[in-house]
Amino acid sequence: MRLLLLALIATCALRAAAPIVSCDYPNDASAAKAWRAVEGSPAARIGQDDIAHVLRLDCNFNTNKRPRTYWDHKVELDLSDAEGIRLEIRCRDRTSIAQFHVYFEAKGGWYNASFTPQRTSEWTTIEVRKDSVKTEGNPSGWQQIKTLRIAAYRAEDKDTSFEIRSIRKLGQLGDDTHVLLVKTPDAKERFDERLSRQLSARGLRHATVTESELTPTTLAKTQLLILPNNTKLTDEATSAIESYLKNNGRLLAFYSLPPRLLAATGIGPGKHLLADPKGRFASIRPVGDALIGAPAVTGQASWNIISHQPMAGRSRTVAEWFDATGKPSGFPAVIASDNAILMTHVLLDDDKDNKAQLLLSMAGLLRPAIWHDSIAAKLRRLDELGEFKDFAAACAFVRALPGAKSMALTRLGASIAAKADALTYEKAARFTQALASADQAMRLFQEAYCLAHPAKPGEFRAVWCHSAYGVKNRTWDDAILNLKNNGFTAVFPNMLWGGVAYYPSKVLPVATDIATKGDQIAECLEACRKHGLQIHVWKVDWNLGRDVPKEFVAKLRTEHRLQMSDTGEEEPWLCPSNPLNAALERDALVEVARNYAVDGIHFDYIRYPDGRHCFCPPCRERFEHSTGSPVAKWPADVQVKGVRREEWIKWCQENINTVVRTTSEEVRKVRPGIKVSAAVFRQWDQDSRTIMQDWKLWCARGWLDFVCPMDYTDSETGYDSWIRQQKIWAGPAGLVPGIGITSSHTTLAPDAAVRQIEITRRYDTQGFILFNYGEREAKEMIPALGLGPTQR
Repeated sequence: MRLLLLALIATCALRAAAPIVSCDYPNDASAAKAWRAVEGSPAARIGQDDIAHVLRLDCNFNTNKRPRTYWDHKVELDLSDAEGIRLEIRCRDRTSIAQFHVYFEAKGGWYNASFTPQRTSEWTTIEVRKDSVKTEGNPSGWQQIKTLRIAAYRAEDKDTSFEIRSIRKLGQLGDDTHVLLVKTPDAKERFDERLSRQLSARGLRHATVTESELTPTTLAKTQLLILPNNTKLTDEATSAIESYLKNNGRLLAFYSLPPRLLAATGIGPGKHLLADPKGRFASIRPVGDALIGAPAVTGQASWNIISHQPMAGRSRTVAEWFDATGKPSGFPAVIASDNAILMTHVLLDDDKDNKAQLLLSMAGLLRPAIWHDSIAAKLRRLDELGEFKDFAAACAFVRALPGAKSMALTRLGASIAAKADALTYEKAARFTQALASADQAMRLFQEAYCLAHPAKPGEFRAVWCHSAYGVKNRTWDDAILNLKNNGFTAVFPNMLWGGVAYYPSKVLPVATDIATKGDQIAECLEACRKHGLQIHVWKVDWNLGRDVPKEFVAKLRTEHRLQMSDTGEEEPWLCPSNPLNAALERDALVEVARNYAVDGIHFDYIRYPDGRHCFCPPCRERFEHSTGSPVAKWPADVQVKGVRREEWIKWCQENINTVVRTTSEEVRKVRPGIKVSAAVFRQWDQDSRTIMQDWKLWCARGWLDFVCPMDYTDSETGYDSWIRQQKIWAGPAGLVPGIGITSSHTTLAPDAAVRQIEITRRYDTQGFILFNYGEREAKEMIPALGLGPTQR
């Protein structure tokens, strides 16, 4: 899942919650005391904003050569009931800042998220949601956050500063939301987190609490209460909800309810019912027109339900289960009463778009005001396009582009009209039409934006395709034809890992599906030759992959060929120092080059996992043998600040270098003219010393024909600065920067992708490569780019 960061102008119509941090310090000394500068960062001080002080943080990138400047603020903070935080930030000159990070320290570790304000000179509100953060270590939870950390990461060696006006909770009940989501007690099956993501997908702000926090005071602020899977509520919580429902409360529940709440909502009891035969409960379809805006069919492969029934005169079935053949099952999927809706299973993650829309329709039936919230969220996206002040400014920019011909201007006019239609429909309470018009306004704007940006002749335009089987619901022929029709020149399909191949291989174990699905390289290659695209076969190195046979893993374990962390945990990666593993990596790609007339081979994961690997006993033996000296304190002496750290870095780098060099040499022997490339981390100067990926050397030695840094970001400033530096590091090799249209870090709209493509052109790179080519990208992003930036 990806990080959702919504940039909102500071004047957005939300009532201001009491801040976590107000930042209105009386003087520089108070600011410096509150925010401790770390590792050479300048002391915090105050800035001025109209009538109040704000927090000013200076970035001394010109003299402080560390990758970031950062400050720590001690707190006693409980974020367990919030959706996340929102902070107001202003950065007048962010050209030297690649991106910002906010960190939350709990016992055992940290949560962290990156963000990039797209606008300069004005205050911007950044929203950071808890369900999208990453973790460092093993943080114990959100109940006791003890430190907030704000960090700015360097883009270039130039001093700058930024200001923070406030930091507040996001999803504060009674403040910016009246929707309350109750956490599920089962830590393994976090249905509450799944529902939280789906609510956010439709712009529905919400707070979260535990069952024990369901007090009358909390429920008095609640307009809609959601129970994701709380079938065994305590008597106290049940009583509180009964009272809430008697006082005009509304309840949206999933799977089942305790008997007292079934009675309070007028919904009949049911029994546990398995999906026997398999596929018995495969989709949800509305009954009648009560569920306004519900999809005609919502896929949900449920393995069981509770067979609740409506009670005559008190509730009714508003959606029914259908089986995998499209026949009605005869069992209610959604039951509605005057004060509640119950879905007879938990809400799953399959068919995500329709699922989020079904959730909105159920919530809107109970509280129609929720429709307005969702419509406002969609329309707000039109005012948040890149660095533009608002939608009008974005439209003015498109009109002024030299490439804005009649077709682009026509789409732009239609987009403006669709936005107006959305507002008209909303006023008339035609909510589904309002949402459809808002979506249409965005789609038409994106098309206009793409139409106004012409293609660059002779450019290398590629996609990474993470699935060895190509794009879901498309054959390889159809997927490649789609790329050709939209001006792309190459595909990089992921056909092998450290422990599995998706073609007949004599070097690696073969995925079991290949027996029925066929040779995936051969199928992709045939389609590429038919339609004139290049194929560069992508290998994930060292990482064994999820389809690796268990017996192969057991064999590797017996032979002590797997990686081990600094604390002794096994990692399902091949150890790079083992000569058998290095040979396996090399031979697998040589086999591909020998057996298939591919245009290139492509390394990925050609590195160590992180700074904690590999410290297996054979690594120690080989390192000591190579250096001729025993390690006194293992592994401390070779870790950061260890007395033999520099030796260790060079030794680990050489383990990776050897595979790149020997593979490059051998594939060129068996297939002259083949291109060798690698997907790499973006910061060579840092990553070459942490994950031991010395790709600058690989380019300089000619082992790579071109390099593809994975520059996944929504920050155009950061992207620009990275490519400027990477162009130097790549040296004689070609530079083909990655753009994360759909990655774990980013999801870009077409206009944002176009702006990053334009940056690659500004630096005259060889081209660009998009991650990832999947079902949605094939349907939406690729055709959008084909209108202009990649047009044939």
